[in-house]
Amino acid sequence: MMQLTGIYYCIFAVFSLTVRLQSQRCDGMAKYAACSSHSACACFPMVSSSNASICIDQFWVSCSELVPCESPNNTCNEPEHLCVYHTRCHAFPICYPVPSFNPEYCQPIRKSTCTNYLRTLTMQKR
Repeated sequence: MMQLTGIYYCIFAVFSLTVRLQSQRCDGMAKYAACSSHSACACFPMVSSSNASICIDQFWVSCSELVPCESPNNTCNEPEHLCVYHTRCHAFPICYPVPSFNPEYCQPIRKSTCTNYLRTLTMQKR
C-alpha cells in the first residue's frame, strides 16, 4: 500500500511539472485557437519556428499599440515581449507582451484522459 502511494505522488508531481512547463505553449494548434480555460487566451504563432505557438491574452493590447519586431532577426527589445504573428492586426511580425503571470492567467485546458487516469489511480490507492 505504501509503495502505491509513493508512485501516485511521483506521477502527480511529474504531471504538475509538465502542466507548468507547457502552460504557455500551444504548438500545432490553429492560429487564434482556444488554448486555455480563460476565454481571452488564444494561440499566436511565434516567428522563431514554423510549428511553435504561444497561448496569450489576445486582448491584452490594442492593435495600435503593437510595434514591429526588429529586423533582421525578428527580435523584441522590450522585456516580456515575444515576436509573434498577429494577422488580425498587422501583416508583419509584431512584438507582443507576454507578462510573467501569463502561465497562471492562460492556464491550459485540461484533457479528460489525464483526469480519468488520475481518478483510476486514486481508486487503486484505496
